[in-house]
Parts: sequence; C-alpha cells; structure tokens
Amino acid sequence: GPDRDEVLGTVRRLYAELVGYPEDVFESGTDLEADLGIDSIKQTEAFARITDHFGIPESAAVDVRLTGYPTVDAVADLVVELAEGRELTGTVA
Repeated sequence: GPDRDEVLGTVRRLYAELVGYPEDVFESGTDLEADLGIDSIKQTEAFARITDHFGIPESAAVDVRLTGYPTVDAVADLVVELAEGRELTGTVA
C-alpha cells in the first residue's frame, strides 16, 4: 500500500485546497469539525477526492462513517487500510 506519510501529506493538501485553509492548520490532533469548522458535507467531499486520488473504489469506502475519523491522521490511517484492501473494522460510528 501507499506510504502513510505520503498519504497524510496528500490528505492535508486536499483538505486545504477544498476549504481554503493553509495546510499547517491540519495538525495531527486537530478535529476537522470541532476545531476547524469543516462540516460532514465538506468532509465527505474531501474524502471522495482523497479516495479518487488513491484509486480506492467507491464500493470499498461506501460504508465508512466519517464521524469516526475526526482528524487528518485518522483519515490517513483509514486510507492506508482501504488502499491495502484490508477488511475494515470499526467503521460503524
């Protein structure tokens, strides 16, 4: 699968592009909604761009509840799992 640091960098970049924030606001512990005000609609849009970027099929990501992945680090971990085609655990929020 892809390198996690590379995935994290891409996740941060795509979020930054989508919402118009500088990349450095996306710290590892920063809550996308609570701290940055990025609502679930924007998170879903960002996630679609991210999975598209990494060639992850929509079917693999269809059951993901993004509320369970509130930080860029959590999203990056999820993307690595999906990219490796692992069985997902803990997707139900």
